[in-house]
Order: sequence, then C-alpha cells, then structure tokens
Amino acid sequence: MDKILCIGQATCDITIPIDMEIKDNHKFTIHEEIIDCGGPAMTAACVCGKWGAETDLISRIGNDDTGKSIRDKLDFFSINTGKLIIKHQYTTPYSYIFVNKNNGNRTIFNNPGNNNDIVQCDVECAYKVILTDGRDLDLSLKSFETNPDAKKIIDAGTYRETTLALAKKTDYLICSKYFAEQYTNMVIDTDLHNICEVFKAVENINNAIAIITLGNRGLVFRDSDEKIKIFPAYQVKTVDTTGAGDIFHGAFAWAISKELNYFEAIKFAVITASMSTRSIGGQESIPDLRDVLQVNEQWKPETVICS
Repeated sequence: MDKILCIGQATCDITIPIDMEIKDNHKFTIHEEIIDCGGPAMTAACVCGKWGAETDLISRIGNDDTGKSIRDKLDFFSINTGKLIIKHQYTTPYSYIFVNKNNGNRTIFNNPGNNNDIVQCDVECAYKVILTDGRDLDLSLKSFETNPDAKKIIDAGTYRETTLALAKKTDYLICSKYFAEQYTNMVIDTDLHNICEVFKAVENINNAIAIITLGNRGLVFRDSDEKIKIFPAYQVKTVDTTGAGDIFHGAFAWAISKELNYFEAIKFAVITASMSTRSIGGQESIPDLRDVLQVNEQWKPETVICS
C-alpha cells in the first residue's frame, strides 16, 4: 500500500511576471498574467498523482468557479477529490504571485479565505505517508491518530503555533529557512557554525529527522554518519521559483512512499524542485518522473560538512 494523504491549502494562483523588484511607492505595468492552481498541499499532491501514486487531498474550498477549477485540476492529476471540504460559505483561497523575470524570485500575496470553522472529515487507516502543510491542526492530528504507522511529514513554511504543534508529532520535519529563523530567533548566514546551531535547535522540535531548506543554496540535514551537512541544489537556469518548495515536499513524500532511503529521498526531491524552476508557474512546472530518474542516475552531489 503506497497511498499518500496530503492535508492543507489549495489555491488559485495568479502569476504576474515583472522586470524588477517590488518597491514602495512605485507603479508597475504588467503585460501578462498566468492563472493556475496552487497551494502547498495541492501542489505536493499533484506531484504524487502525476507520478502514479494513489493520492488523497483534504482541503477546504468554496463551491464557486475557482473551487471548480481546483477540482478539475485535481482530476487531471488523478487526485482523489472525495475528501475535499466544499461549502457555499467558503471563499476559495487565492494568491497573487509576482515573479522577477531577472532572477526568478517571487513575492506572494495569499488570501487564505474564510475557511476556519471546525469540520469533520472521515479519515480511514489507509495511508503509508501523510504530508501536512500545518494549516489544519485538527484534521492533521486526526489523520495522524488514525494512521499510527504512516510516515508523517510536515511542510513548515511559516512559523505558527499550529505548525509547531504538528511538527512535534512528525517523523520528518521539513522547514524553510524562514521558519527556522522565526523559531530560533537566529539568522542563518554562511557561517557553518551558525547553520549547525540553528539546525540543532530545529531538530529538537520532533527529536526525529529534520531538514532546513535554503532555496538555491540547497538544504541542511543530518547524514547517516551523524554529521550535519549542506546538500547542494541541483543547478539549473532559474526562471520562476514558485511552487518549488511544495514540489520538493511532494517528491519527498513520493520517495518515502516508495521506501527510498533518507539520502536518496532528499536527492530525488532536490532534483525535482530544482528542475521545476526552469519554467513559469507551480503545478505546470512539475517535471516528468522519467526526466527526474535520468538526472538522479547521473548527478553525484557533493555535500559540505557543517559539524
């Protein structure tokens, strides 16, 4: 049984390429916008579905045109939509994403909607891997409790009390540089000792496996030899980093469901996330599995020891 459950946000993304950084008191002329679906949990689920894994998504969306576009996209990626929580009073979440065409960096304005009520969702004991983005505490906890043997992963992008509470119960805590800095009140710089200190504080959260992602610098992890190391990013020409982190989490969940070892799962996810930055958009940029497998066979990353 390789079934995967993703829990969290599904959105409509409006991506707007621009030629410079966003600055206060400036006017910008836009020449195009790209409308697609996104959101951390949905994008991760789409990776798993595209690569053939049986995948369920628990997410809250409105019974509106935007919600329908999300359902259509999930159908396209063969994601089970039976656990979506759809209500007339919900506003489907959406994001405006401004992408700097000069370096691929993006700025996101997210409206999470008004979907904060307590709801019930039947979660059977059926999953090998559960991935949550930390936004839905009750449903995530229920899923953890119902599936005690599942491998539990959290995408900790921004520090929230709910995210921290869930992180303590996971087997794999994958957090952003931003989350790590918020949690530790320390700034991650290029000093290896500094990176080690932040990492040690983060891995104490769940007393299991922790990863800190660093964007184009790669990530920090503890290898099987117990040393803290930096795993490099796979180098590509970056066009748009939108969704790269979400795609990383989806690829990592897929790899764990296939029982790849920890190092191989990291390598697989790094390659997938890096390859996704070569084109505009989030879900549309998910690479084909065969292309990832080819790079995975050829690429021999060199890690850097921090401790």
